[in-house]
Amino acid sequence: MARVGQRGRPRVLFSAVAAPLPVDSALQQLAQSLAAVIGEDDDAGRARAVRAGEHWSGQYAAGADAAKSDGPAAGLPAADVVSSLLRVFTEIGFEPELRSTEAAIALTACPFRAEARANADVVCSVHLGLVQGLVRTFGHDAASIRLEPFVQPTLCMVHLPASTPSA
Repeated sequence: MARVGQRGRPRVLFSAVAAPLPVDSALQQLAQSLAAVIGEDDDAGRARAVRAGEHWSGQYAAGADAAKSDGPAAGLPAADVVSSLLRVFTEIGFEPELRSTEAAIALTACPFRAEARANADVVCSVHLGLVQGLVRTFGHDAASIRLEPFVQPTLCMVHLPASTPSA
């Protein structure tokens, strides 16, 4: 401390403080923690993860309802369901590609890849629930939809029911 009447500059004191995590890092840590804990419950965890995905689908289904001026999205033609799935996957960051010859949607990028590698049963089950929830909301049977994770290191496949024409 500088005393009154002394020459020179007063001492400046610095102290280190913890910097907050960037939001993306904090969200990634949260996702990893939730997936790890849910994954501890084996089959019960997988069922809860599918339900979480179905719950998540409600946000996108509500957006589809608002986007349609002629009423709710329930009962959409099958081709429109595929288009809606592609739009949702694009919004989330999966970079989807329609594979019409295979009746499938290729997910070429996954914004949750690190979490999925660590807890595929949970994270991929959430994504399956998301698709199933959307398809049901649009008035179609979702029971035969399958999600095949990590067909290749950076590729997952959503297999559509045979009754769902690929747009």
